[in-house]
Amino acid sequence: MLCKNTSVQGCAGREEDVCYNLILILILLAWIFAGVYTLDFIEARSGENEKGRPWLNLAALFFGPAALLYFWISQQIANRSVEEVTPEQLFSARSGSKKRKKDEPPPFELLDRNSREPIVPVDTKPASVEAMTLAYGLIEDALKRGAERIMIRPDEDGEYDVYFRINSAEERTVHLGCLPGGSLVTAFKHAANLVIGERRSMQNGGFFARTEEAGVYCHVTSSRAAAGEQLMIRLGMLDHVPSLDGLGIPGTELAELRSLLAEGHGLVLLLGRPGSGRTSTLYALLLSPEMAGRRIATFENPIELKLSHAAQYEVDPYGGKTLSKLLTSAINNGADTLAIGSLSDPESAGIAIGFARSGHLVIAQIDCATPLEAFAKFEKWEITPRMFAGMPVCLLSQALARKNGGGLVAVFDLPDRRLLGSVLETQGVTVDLLRQKVAGADGSGLIEGLEQLVNEGTISREEAARVMKTITRKGE
Repeated sequence: MLCKNTSVQGCAGREEDVCYNLILILILLAWIFAGVYTLDFIEARSGENEKGRPWLNLAALFFGPAALLYFWISQQIANRSVEEVTPEQLFSARSGSKKRKKDEPPPFELLDRNSREPIVPVDTKPASVEAMTLAYGLIEDALKRGAERIMIRPDEDGEYDVYFRINSAEERTVHLGCLPGGSLVTAFKHAANLVIGERRSMQNGGFFARTEEAGVYCHVTSSRAAAGEQLMIRLGMLDHVPSLDGLGIPGTELAELRSLLAEGHGLVLLLGRPGSGRTSTLYALLLSPEMAGRRIATFENPIELKLSHAAQYEVDPYGGKTLSKLLTSAINNGADTLAIGSLSDPESAGIAIGFARSGHLVIAQIDCATPLEAFAKFEKWEITPRMFAGMPVCLLSQALARKNGGGLVAVFDLPDRRLLGSVLETQGVTVDLLRQKVAGADGSGLIEGLEQLVNEGTISREEAARVMKTITRKGE
């Protein structure tokens, strides 16, 4: 399909060349006629002999079509002598890759998740080829340096910074302008089979990086940022999950969370931006002692950690395995606990809320930084706060800040369950009412936690400001 598109683009380019040549010939023809008739006018006024002038006019008349025919024939000969260039050929030539010998180890390549074929640029434009070459180089460099994640974020001016997270500490690797950074984001979305034109909602996908030693799965998450679009690329799967006590959740909030899990019914929403550690929190909840004996079904893209006590479903919308279909199937098969890796569409949200209201337990991740933002998103999905009344609700917000001495520190906020429950029981609950009544619904708990870390000297004021900017950004 990619080659066909390229061929069409090549044909369009050749037609543009022919049209361009035609315009040049018409201009030349007009100039000749203007020159000839100017000479006619001058010589007629001066009374010179005009016997040879008609033959000159006739020659000028046929010069244009003859020149046009000559250029068309030369263009056809040139097109036949040049082979059609595909993105694969152009990328191989630009990246310096060559055909390997039989005994040589496999080269470093990025492979499509489904077909396992090498990933090539979207088209043969120089920007696309250079962006894919940079994508190859970033993944290869990150794997050699033992990075856990790659973050691509736009700043206030729309320019992009690329960060590597190595040993739980982020370091800036590359700074790119608006256009190169946007091309790099497009290259990674193309590699992960994401919809390139979709920039408002969060998307998940991935590809494989094949090295000489083994293959590494790279999970890509795209989400909207304040000045563009950001990507988080996780290199490899989770190999270690901390205990629920080891996450750093404050004692009071942790006790309330364990109480809800022990009750076995209600809704637990894990809030945070991509890269804030929500997946680790999700698995820590599923591995907690309170979950023993449950009929758990998880829904992920991809499945990052195999669980022996849960039925795990991999969401694949392009393969017909949408989240809503998988949720319905798991409920029909008798699951009493649903763990959703990413709740991002109204149909699935309606199924999850309905399941929790019927006396079961639902744990779901959602790309929102604060409870207030989460409720606003639910309202856009036509799920009003009143629908949460009558069931236990827990909204655990989290963010990650980099320590001054290296590593990351987690900041958590959990609104008081009793106060939240009393507000949701009120008739006519709105987001504005939640903002007025529920402490922490606007992110104040996270703000206080960051301020405390700054006062303790754990993180810098600049790092707190960066995390604050992420927390207060409103999602769409």
